[in-house]
Amino acid sequence: MSIEIKNMSVGDINKASRSSVEGTRDASPADDGAAKAGTGTDRTGNPGDSVTLTQGGKQLAQLDAAGGNQPPVDAQRVQSIKQSVQDGSYTIDHAKVADKLLGMEAAHKR
Repeated sequence: MSIEIKNMSVGDINKASRSSVEGTRDASPADDGAAKAGTGTDRTGNPGDSVTLTQGGKQLAQLDAAGGNQPPVDAQRVQSIKQSVQDGSYTIDHAKVADKLLGMEAAHKR
């Protein structure tokens, strides 16, 4: 992702933070496959700021949006585990837990 700020000095930044930007248009795909947002002009007619998302950035945004449609947990699995704990049939594989902990510890040290 890249951010481009054109024709801005420290004084302009302070002014811009106190006033609203007008004339901003919606994001539209560019010829190079990148999406640009916030292009337009401010009150003085100067070019506005722009943000460009690379193809990888757009893919991440799509994956994030697709993941938002899924529930954060598998409710059926949670219910199944709760039932197993309540009726005493839930078993813990201590060796598997130890292996996972050791693997996480080794990964953390890298």
